[in-house]
Amino acid sequence: MKPDMNNTIALLKDNHFFADLLNGPCKPMADKTVGAQDGNQKGQRGYLPINPDWIDEDMSERLTSVFHRLFPEEMPFTTLVRVVKNPDVLLDGVAVDDGTKRTRYIVVTVVQDAEYPYDMNFPLILTMGIVSLSAWELTRSTIAASEAYAKVMLTKFPVPPILNNAIVEWVSLYVGKDGYKGPRNLRDMAFVDEAASDDLEMDTHLYDLRTVDNPLAQRLLDAVNEDSLPHPNQGNN
Repeated sequence: MKPDMNNTIALLKDNHFFADLLNGPCKPMADKTVGAQDGNQKGQRGYLPINPDWIDEDMSERLTSVFHRLFPEEMPFTTLVRVVKNPDVLLDGVAVDDGTKRTRYIVVTVVQDAEYPYDMNFPLILTMGIVSLSAWELTRSTIAASEAYAKVMLTKFPVPPILNNAIVEWVSLYVGKDGYKGPRNLRDMAFVDEAASDDLEMDTHLYDLRTVDNPLAQRLLDAVNEDSLPHPNQGNN
């Protein structure tokens, strides 16, 4: 965790603030294939409001650490993961009877003003992190099922009980002062023909908080501004 974002991260770890912000002006998004995995043939999944009482603190710390280890140490953006666990699960959390009850990993990326070319490459950096976390989670949940003596089967449409591999959702919060200049979608980085462009559809789901007219967004910006203040001992000899 970046030491100069302590107030910002602490505020995002306030479960009620976190839920209010993401249920309100800054909703996250999930992979478009999630709906199909949950049995919706159109591949669409409506947003499920976050219940702050379902946020698992220990799992959130673990998954944040996991997510950081998936990135090189030079990662310039601040990230955390909050884990939302529906208590209505089967086999001690290994399976669910309804895809909408699956655990959720919500990845929040706080984007400050970044020098070129970090801002231009942000969609690719974020995409690789989301893909890596999704692969890690499928492995984790399969191991958990194996420990519960359950066999995992691949099907076109899930049949209960459904493996409780978490749905990965993400949101990017731009808190810089210069205005975000980079691309907001992986497709915008690629030189591809029109037919292939849909294969690279990966939106960063980025909100410029300085343009969001909401007291919750302003409260987070206040924390960012507080983190930007010089440390009391900074500059002393």
